[in-house]
Amino acid sequence: MPLPAASAGVVVVDVDKVVPNPRERSDPLVSPAHPSDTGDLNGIAPALLVTAEFDLLKPEGERHAGRLRKAGALVDHVDVPKADYGYDGTDDEPVPGPTPGPRAVRCRTCSRSP
Repeated sequence: MPLPAASAGVVVVDVDKVVPNPRERSDPLVSPAHPSDTGDLNGIAPALLVTAEFDLLKPEGERHAGRLRKAGALVDHVDVPKADYGYDGTDDEPVPGPTPGPRAVRCRTCSRSP
């Protein structure tokens, strides 16, 4: 089934191209925030999670942040306003409006410590 056309500013990810085998899409190495992943996260390395306001995968990211927080492993969760999936594709591309550029988000988050 083809995906719907994207409206201006919305990125549509063709999952069939990213992970062609449907059985692999729930693998924690492919999608660590997949809803089917209920494994114990205790002892996992500290993590910083970045989501984008308009990303269709944001709910998965928020769920994963909650699981990391519960395990004591979430250092920070940054939600980038006015951003969509893939907004951080290049450091040189200016991001319009109040959205911080990818480099600014990385600089902010790299200064965090567990």
